[in-house]
Amino acid sequence: MIKTTILLFSILFSFQMMAQEIEFGKVSKDELRAAKSSINPNSGAEILYINKQVHFESSPHGYNIVTEIHKRIKFYDDQSEDLENATERIYLYEGDHEKEKISKIKGYTYNLVDGKIERVKLDKSQVFEEQYTENRELASFTMPKVGKGSIIDFKYKITSPYFFNLDELKFQYDIPLKKMEADITIPVNVSFNKIPKGGVMASLKTTTDFDHRINGKTRTYSYSVSDIPALVKESYVDNIDNYRSGIVFELIAIRFNDGSVKNYSNTWGDVARTLAFHEDYEYEIKKDRIFRDELDEFLKDEQDSLQRLYKVYSFAKDHIKWNKKYGKYFDTSIRNAYKDQHGSVGDINLTLVSMLRHAGFKAVPIALSTRDYMRPVFPTVNHLNYVIAYVELNNKRYYLDATDYYSEPNIMPLRVYNYFGIFLDTPNEQWKHVDLNQPPAAKSINLVNATLNESGTIKGSIKEVDENHYAYVKRKEYFSKSKEDYLRDKEQRLGSIEINNHKVNHIDTIGEVVEEFEYQKENAFSKIGNEIIFNPILIGRYKESPFQKSKRNYPIDFIYPRKNKTVINIKIPDGYKIKEMPKSAKINFGTNIGKFEYLVSGSGQFIRISINFVMNESRISAADYESLKKYFDNIIELESKQITIEKA
Repeated sequence: MIKTTILLFSILFSFQMMAQEIEFGKVSKDELRAAKSSINPNSGAEILYINKQVHFESSPHGYNIVTEIHKRIKFYDDQSEDLENATERIYLYEGDHEKEKISKIKGYTYNLVDGKIERVKLDKSQVFEEQYTENRELASFTMPKVGKGSIIDFKYKITSPYFFNLDELKFQYDIPLKKMEADITIPVNVSFNKIPKGGVMASLKTTTDFDHRINGKTRTYSYSVSDIPALVKESYVDNIDNYRSGIVFELIAIRFNDGSVKNYSNTWGDVARTLAFHEDYEYEIKKDRIFRDELDEFLKDEQDSLQRLYKVYSFAKDHIKWNKKYGKYFDTSIRNAYKDQHGSVGDINLTLVSMLRHAGFKAVPIALSTRDYMRPVFPTVNHLNYVIAYVELNNKRYYLDATDYYSEPNIMPLRVYNYFGIFLDTPNEQWKHVDLNQPPAAKSINLVNATLNESGTIKGSIKEVDENHYAYVKRKEYFSKSKEDYLRDKEQRLGSIEINNHKVNHIDTIGEVVEEFEYQKENAFSKIGNEIIFNPILIGRYKESPFQKSKRNYPIDFIYPRKNKTVINIKIPDGYKIKEMPKSAKINFGTNIGKFEYLVSGSGQFIRISINFVMNESRISAADYESLKKYFDNIIELESKQITIEKA
């Protein structure tokens, strides 16, 4: 009864709060007494209110964008993951000549102490600014004295000279949102596409007025939402922000006083032309003098076209190392990147295109958005943050990214695989929106030999052959740690085995990786009387489904297709015979999407298990989740079956 009363009070308070004006610095005892969120009673924190005001101001170079934020958050619990919301992080872009600035930071923490409201002010010394990346500053502050029952209330202002880049307006967060109001005021001569995303429909009101801050007409878009649940995170999602509700703004065009119009991204064709006529794609990419002689010498004895392609690719990776910066343009230039032997994604892969063209290939840049950025489902320039090289040779497509030493043609870093890209063949005036094909299937073959000892020990050998992205991932893991750490982690991952006589072939080249070792495991099975009971799948078994939830909101993304084959040969102890074995089975998912084969045979002292797991598609729709979940549940049930042997 008490819990019900508290919940009803919280809901009543929420309705009262929505009905009244929410002013900065005015927090009531009713707000502080509220014990549960009315949106999700199990949530440890909740955003009570966000107000976002965005307008343009005239500047010597055109416009500045001014953004003012007011945010109020309530804490219903004091768990660490809840208290993370007491820290506000603001990322500020810094160009060569101008940068975004934060100002007017003000905040208070409110607690109810002995029936009275205690207010603690955010001190200026608690605001930190640091260099986050070469072109990004991070401004952050953590509100003081936050615990269970606290409310924090803060505001700040951001001034940006990059008027063409309006931040996304978010309607959904990692905790529930009670109420949000936003006014986005834009000059009428500046056109933005306003693309809704996610499932939340905001209320929208539009007004036009004269704005003295730009001495001209503006149009204000007033959005409001209320009672928005938290964004639920799920496994195997390409990027959860793709599904976060909000509005994305993309500059379409600017109309100047003389009546002329400059188009930016009304269509994908506009985007392609905007990029193609950028000086980096039209002129800088041709400045190949610095590497010509050295590259020619490197290629002089190679006549085979495919091998020349591979050698140019290797040459680029060896001569310019990635500095961890993204970008679709040159950060410096071909000359500086080659001379300094390091550069951004744009420096490296646009130089790679230049090298390939010099070597006789019709190489083309493809601009794209990485998985951690956003899926480019609408015409956009700003949300393209990466570039790769493309070559078509003998009717086969080759996608190349030279930023990663362990990548191969068509086996690129996982960050690249994000649906679409922009094909930018400026010399031939071909600019188009293209699908990025899913990568070739990652393949693995595991050959396992095992001998069971009556004392409970299993000894044997394992040979693993990995291709494509399995090989890429293994190389990155192998070279990211010491040999001792690599083996220790592998021993633990394979069920606390002991590895001996370990060797790896082809680990420092491209193509397949072959790993071989002997192993031993103590207490590997159960012995009951004259019987021994054990699971025959010694490596690679699914012990629990990766899909536990009953429902799914977002598509499932495996990144790449996969084909795994495991063959296990088991020798049972002398004097024992096979009493009981699982039956062979085959399971299918969809029409040629997934296949699982589990084949068991035994004769005399030998048992053979053959497992074949195939996923021909890397992306599965949320509508097929129930079938996918059942598919994995059936696989786990099969792989959990035991074999029983007994003394003859």
